[in-house]
Amino acid sequence: MAAFQPSTNFATRLVEPLATRKSWPLALLTEVKQWRLKASDIPSDVVQQLRAYDDPPIASLAEETLGKAVIVSSEEKIGQMKRLQTVLAENRDLKTSLMPESV
Repeated sequence: MAAFQPSTNFATRLVEPLATRKSWPLALLTEVKQWRLKASDIPSDVVQQLRAYDDPPIASLAEETLGKAVIVSSEEKIGQMKRLQTVLAENRDLKTSLMPESV
């Protein structure tokens, strides 16, 4: 008999409450580790919540199954923001220069 294959939307909606119950994060992460649930079906906010648990077994299993959290330093964030602002300003200038003048 084939295993039940939930839709991505169904799996995502099911995962959120599982991550919020105190005793269920280990069960949820175990399902991911045993490939019965895809890590990609877990919303990013729930992944962060699982990584933030102040419980060593949960934190360890979250890192093992979902990977380490990517931490961007403030300096890096400021650099990224400046680059994005420059690109947006250039695109705005380009768009303005390509628009036909009103008659």
